[in-house]
Amino acid sequence: TMGPDTPLKVVGSSGAWKNVVLRDGTRGWAHGHFIACCKSLGGAVVSAATPTQPVAANSCDALWTERNAIWHRVGYCFTNDRGKQAFGNAGCSRDQAAAQGAMSAVERRRVDELLTQEKQMGCR
Repeated sequence: TMGPDTPLKVVGSSGAWKNVVLRDGTRGWAHGHFIACCKSLGGAVVSAATPTQPVAANSCDALWTERNAIWHRVGYCFTNDRGKQAFGNAGCSRDQAAAQGAMSAVERRRVDELLTQEKQMGCR
Protein backbone atom coordinates (compact mmCIF):
# COMPACT_ATOMS: atom_id res chain seq x y z
CA THR A 1 0.00 0.00 0.00
CA MET A 2 1.34 3.42 -0.97
CA GLY A 3 0.23 6.56 0.72
CA PRO A 4 -0.33 9.87 -1.02
CA ASP A 5 2.83 11.47 -2.41
CA THR A 6 4.89 8.28 -2.08
CA PRO A 7 7.96 8.90 -4.27
CA LEU A 8 8.36 6.23 -6.92
CA LYS A 9 10.01 5.54 -10.25
CA VAL A 10 8.06 4.06 -13.16
CA VAL A 11 10.28 1.39 -14.76
CA GLY A 12 7.81 -0.25 -17.12
CA SER A 13 4.19 -0.53 -18.09
CA SER A 14 1.55 -2.90 -19.38
CA GLY A 15 -1.47 -1.04 -20.66
CA ALA A 16 -2.70 1.25 -17.90
CA TRP A 17 -0.59 -0.54 -15.28
CA LYS A 18 2.83 0.81 -14.28
CA ASN A 19 5.71 -1.21 -12.88
CA VAL A 20 7.09 0.96 -10.08
CA VAL A 21 10.05 0.99 -7.72
CA LEU A 22 9.91 2.78 -4.37
CA ARG A 23 12.89 4.50 -2.75
CA ASP A 24 13.43 1.49 -0.47
CA GLY A 25 13.67 -0.82 -3.52
CA THR A 26 10.18 -2.30 -3.18
CA ARG A 27 8.80 -3.19 -6.63
CA GLY A 28 5.20 -3.62 -7.68
CA TRP A 29 2.42 -2.61 -10.03
CA ALA A 30 0.09 0.38 -9.73
CA HIS A 31 -2.68 1.57 -12.01
CA GLY A 32 -1.55 4.65 -13.93
CA HIS A 33 -4.69 6.51 -12.86
CA PHE A 34 -3.23 6.68 -9.37
CA ILE A 35 0.21 8.01 -10.32
CA ALA A 36 0.89 11.70 -10.70
CA CYS A 37 3.94 13.23 -12.25
CA CYS A 38 6.29 14.88 -11.18
CA LYS A 39 8.04 16.34 -8.21
CA SER A 40 11.67 17.17 -7.67
CA LEU A 41 13.47 15.41 -4.85
CA GLY A 42 17.08 16.36 -4.36
CA GLY A 43 17.46 17.31 -8.01
CA ALA A 44 15.76 14.16 -9.33
CA VAL A 45 12.32 14.24 -10.85
CA VAL A 46 10.08 11.45 -9.54
CA SER A 47 6.48 10.39 -9.87
CA ALA A 48 4.27 10.02 -6.82
CA ALA A 49 1.38 7.84 -5.81
CA THR A 50 -1.95 9.58 -5.41
CA PRO A 51 -4.42 8.57 -2.69
CA THR A 52 -5.95 5.19 -3.38
CA GLN A 53 -6.60 1.77 -2.04
CA PRO A 54 -4.49 -1.04 -3.53
CA VAL A 55 -6.10 -3.33 -6.07
CA ALA A 56 -4.81 -6.55 -7.60
CA ALA A 57 -4.37 -6.71 -11.37
CA ASN A 58 -7.43 -8.24 -13.05
CA SER A 59 -9.46 -8.03 -9.84
CA CYS A 60 -13.04 -6.81 -9.99
CA ASP A 61 -11.89 -3.58 -8.31
CA ALA A 62 -9.09 -3.05 -10.84
CA LEU A 63 -11.41 -3.62 -13.78
CA TRP A 64 -14.06 -1.29 -12.29
CA THR A 65 -11.44 1.39 -11.61
CA GLU A 66 -9.94 1.26 -15.08
CA ARG A 67 -13.37 1.33 -16.76
CA ASN A 68 -14.66 4.22 -14.70
CA ALA A 69 -11.39 6.16 -15.00
CA ILE A 70 -12.13 6.32 -18.73
CA TRP A 71 -15.65 7.65 -18.06
CA HIS A 72 -14.18 10.18 -15.62
CA ARG A 73 -11.57 11.39 -18.14
CA VAL A 74 -14.33 12.19 -20.65
CA GLY A 75 -16.25 14.23 -18.08
CA TYR A 76 -18.96 11.87 -16.89
CA CYS A 77 -20.54 12.42 -13.44
CA PHE A 78 -21.15 9.41 -11.24
CA THR A 79 -24.44 8.81 -9.42
CA ASN A 80 -23.32 6.12 -7.00
CA ASP A 81 -21.29 6.75 -3.86
CA ARG A 82 -18.43 4.52 -5.00
CA GLY A 83 -17.94 6.51 -8.22
CA LYS A 84 -18.29 9.84 -6.45
CA GLN A 85 -15.77 8.84 -3.79
CA ALA A 86 -13.24 7.47 -6.28
CA PHE A 87 -13.45 10.21 -8.90
CA GLY A 88 -15.51 13.11 -7.58
CA ASN A 89 -18.04 15.00 -9.65
CA ALA A 90 -16.43 18.40 -10.10
CA GLY A 91 -16.87 19.93 -13.54
CA CYS A 92 -18.63 16.93 -15.05
CA SER A 93 -21.90 16.14 -16.80
CA ARG A 94 -24.59 13.47 -16.45
CA ASP A 95 -24.93 13.31 -20.26
CA GLN A 96 -23.79 9.73 -20.86
CA ALA A 97 -24.20 10.01 -24.64
CA ALA A 98 -21.97 13.09 -24.76
CA ALA A 99 -19.37 11.41 -22.56
CA GLN A 100 -19.39 8.31 -24.74
CA GLY A 101 -19.10 10.52 -27.81
CA ALA A 102 -16.02 12.14 -26.29
CA MET A 103 -14.31 8.74 -25.99
CA SER A 104 -11.88 7.67 -28.65
CA ALA A 105 -12.60 4.44 -30.50
CA VAL A 106 -9.84 2.80 -28.45
CA GLU A 107 -11.43 3.95 -25.19
CA ARG A 108 -14.88 2.70 -26.26
CA ARG A 109 -13.43 -0.71 -27.15
CA ARG A 110 -11.57 -0.84 -23.84
CA VAL A 111 -14.73 -0.01 -21.85
CA ASP A 112 -16.53 -2.84 -23.69
CA GLU A 113 -13.63 -5.24 -23.00
CA LEU A 114 -13.60 -4.33 -19.32
CA LEU A 115 -17.37 -4.81 -19.02
CA THR A 116 -17.04 -8.24 -20.64
CA GLN A 117 -14.25 -9.21 -18.22
CA GLU A 118 -16.28 -7.96 -15.25
CA LYS A 119 -19.29 -10.04 -16.34
CA GLN A 120 -17.13 -13.13 -16.93
CA MET A 121 -15.67 -12.78 -13.44
CA GLY A 122 -19.11 -12.20 -11.89
CA CYS A 123 -18.10 -8.77 -10.65
CA ARG A 124 -21.44 -7.05 -11.06
